[in-house]
Amino acid sequence: VYTSPDSYVPSGNQEVKTVAARAIGREANPYLKARNIFRVLVRDFAPGQEGNDTVSLFMENRQGDSFDYARLYTAMLRASGVPARIISGCYIFSDSTTSFHYWVEFYVPGFGWIPSDPFIGDGGYGEDSEVESPQEYYFANVDNRRIAFSRGIIELRPTDPGSRLSVKSRIYSLQ
Repeated sequence: VYTSPDSYVPSGNQEVKTVAARAIGREANPYLKARNIFRVLVRDFAPGQEGNDTVSLFMENRQGDSFDYARLYTAMLRASGVPARIISGCYIFSDSTTSFHYWVEFYVPGFGWIPSDPFIGDGGYGEDSEVESPQEYYFANVDNRRIAFSRGIIELRPTDPGSRLSVKSRIYSLQ
């Protein structure tokens, strides 16, 4: 499940596969693959206020929101054979306001799920960082300023066969 494409994560996209392969080179260790992809993502992209409809548009614009960063990072990890999932929830700012927010967990066999936040690691939201090097700190680590509501996609099924589901793509819980 966490290495296959899904409705949010186009890990089968050829452009995603090419960029991921270039980022990891000949690396075989899943942790180091994840680190290399994280570094390429924060080096080549910039945080923005507006989101993109597709990962391809984000790759073209090279600017996006936390959802764009999480989708591309997860897609590149999966394309590299590293199990990954998007975490959805909210981010709590220093003034106690909140915003929808998305980050990623990747899996290392024998260790478990490891969180990373490429959007905040790349200076997302423009807040003064409380850490010396956000690009290093937010790889394989997150702070206490977020609340997670879902890990991966929650598959909703109608309770009545004749009913209809109404689904939104950017909400607190990926459904």
